[in-house]
Amino acid sequence: MLRLPRRLVDVERASLYCPGDHASLRVKGDAVILEFMWDSEDADDLEDDPEEDEGALASLIPLRAELLAGDFRALYLGWLLSVQMGDLDDEEEEPPVPAGLGELTGSLPSFAEFLRIDRDLIAVAAERSPMPIQTRPSRAEWVAWIRRLPDSEKEALLLRAAEGQDPHLPGELLQRFRQDSAAASPAESTEAMTAPPGGRTAGALLAAAEQRAEERRRREAERRAAEQTRREREQAAARGAYLENLRGREPEIWRRVEALIDTKRPKDYDQAITLLADLRDLAARSRREEEFQTRVRELRERHALKVSLLERLNRAGMGAVPVRQ
Repeated sequence: MLRLPRRLVDVERASLYCPGDHASLRVKGDAVILEFMWDSEDADDLEDDPEEDEGALASLIPLRAELLAGDFRALYLGWLLSVQMGDLDDEEEEPPVPAGLGELTGSLPSFAEFLRIDRDLIAVAAERSPMPIQTRPSRAEWVAWIRRLPDSEKEALLLRAAEGQDPHLPGELLQRFRQDSAAASPAESTEAMTAPPGGRTAGALLAAAEQRAEERRRREAERRAAEQTRREREQAAARGAYLENLRGREPEIWRRVEALIDTKRPKDYDQAITLLADLRDLAARSRREEEFQTRVRELRERHALKVSLLERLNRAGMGAVPVRQ
């Protein structure tokens, strides 16, 4: 919830972005209360770390100043939250799309994350958002604007600043500056008040967001598949080089296998199985699989009472091989 001074909020315009239970606006005395709510029946979504939540809330503090300065992107994000949570009919048309929605700055990324607003929904909505032309005024722009103010108004503003009782004064000044700049050069205004309605419906935005999400998932799956193929190719090359280094040492490796098995220790059995896998792959590369299978069958017969060893051989795919007739 955000409490803003009524005199600094265009209630009629702001109400366009607050249509439902999850993004609402109400006037209470000389204040405007904005409320944004996210809820879910998914238990996994509710297992947030309280300390992380506290940090997220702290990151949202600048939202008030941004809204008072005339940045309506937070309100539009609230409208998207209402769309996402099903507050609106599919035929409901979107309000004016503020500039800069494609580049969320300040507290806005944290705001969108805190309310779990779908990133694909934000991305498709931002397609109709113009790029911001003007950021914060430069010192020279401030000076030029202040010089144009009537002396009586400058004195009143200076007195309010000196008294230090108005925390909203910086935001009010920035809002006034932007309004005056927009009036002087309408074509250069980037504020939401000059933006035309987006023309899209809530249903169209949801459908576009789902299509974008499917495309993103497809690209991600392709990327993972390509990465997996690359890793497998590298592993196969490394395995091939390793086996080439073993070529010609088969008799030595078979002796090592027998020595490890004779220890009757489980960890040595595991090492023996690893060496047997090397011998099997070497045999396949030399087209001597039948010879390898014969030796494994003989090994199993010699050690038929070693149940643990036989189980390991079975798991490694070196079960009893029938003799060819």
